[in-house]
Parts: sequence; C-alpha cells; structure tokens
Amino acid sequence: MFALKNQAARPNDLSVAPSSRCPERSICMDSLLIHQQANDLVQNFGTRNIKKIALNVGMEVSETDCFHDLLGLFAFQWHDHMIFINQHIDKYTKQMVCGYALGHYLKHPDVNSMKKFIAIKDKHIILHEQNAFTSHLMLDSNEIYNLTKQGLDTAQIAALKRIHPNLVLVKLLELYRMGYDLRHYYAQHHAFIECFKLPVHFRFDATALG
Repeated sequence: MFALKNQAARPNDLSVAPSSRCPERSICMDSLLIHQQANDLVQNFGTRNIKKIALNVGMEVSETDCFHDLLGLFAFQWHDHMIFINQHIDKYTKQMVCGYALGHYLKHPDVNSMKKFIAIKDKHIILHEQNAFTSHLMLDSNEIYNLTKQGLDTAQIAALKRIHPNLVLVKLLELYRMGYDLRHYYAQHHAFIECFKLPVHFRFDATALG
C-alpha cells in the first residue's frame, strides 16, 4: 500500500451532480437502490462491520481450514444460513467473501431448498453488484467523497479504511453513478487505473469508452 498523504477528516460538505450527469438512468437507479438498502442495514444495526451485520440478520459466520480452492462456502438448510470462510485468505478478502454471502442471502431469502451449498470462488467476489452492496455497507459515501477531495488515491483510501482496494474502486464508481461530482478526481483516478493496469470498467467514462 502507498503511504497516506494526510489524515482523513469527517465530511462537512457534499457536491452532488444533477441526475442528468448519471451515465445511464437505469444504472443510476440501480446504484441508488443498492446504496439505500445497504444504508438501511447500517442504520438499523449501528455498524459497518460486515461480520456483525451478517450476524445481526441471523447468519452464522465461521472460518475453516478445510478449503483449498474455495474462498468460502455459503450453506443453508431450513432457517439456518451459514458462511464458512477460508481462514488462509487475507482479512480483506474475507470481508468480500462475507459480503458476497450476505448480499446473496438478502437478495434471495427463499433460495431453492434443493441447493444446500454455494461455493464462493474468485469469480464471485469480482461481481459488481455484490461488491457494490458490500462497499456501501462498509464505506460511508460522504467520507469517501471527501477523501477524493483531499487527493487520496484508491490504495491510500483502502489503507486508511482497512479494506480491499477492489471495494474502494467499486465504491468510487458507484459514487459517480449516483451523481457525485467527481470531475476533480477524473485525471488522478484514471491515471491510477492505467498505472496499475486495472480493468477499464473501473473508469468513470467506461460507458463512453465501450
């Protein structure tokens, strides 16, 4: 991780762009809905700790050393929903695994009773919608916006918030989609993406490029 340029401050201002600046209205509405659902949970439970939120909605969370190729396993039977996380992966990836299972549980509460397990692999935790939900649970939108105003890049924000950089990338893209005015951040953010050869879909102008 990069060293931090400065310390974070609590947000005291917010610049939100007009809704017309949203790249596509349907994308904007989806992002706003996911954001609202996540914030409702945070307000209800008074925490942004992903494991505590999972426990509060009635899930069981534990770690195991039984997995080799899996990041985790989401198991369910009747009213029991359990997340088994590979204890050998780093703590930031564990957060993403927990967030993926939590998002799946909340989106599909009446999951097919014939399927008792969902294996969680690398391909699952890079899905945008699940990561968007997790990023909104774990990161306050106004705070992250103000960190961009302070000039912190993705790696610095991730180090400061002790979270996986991928969740920060998703959060920034979600802020853009929700109408936050990030024009001050375009050049810095896109240079960061290019420098580390990150997927182009993390760019704010990815829709136009596509």
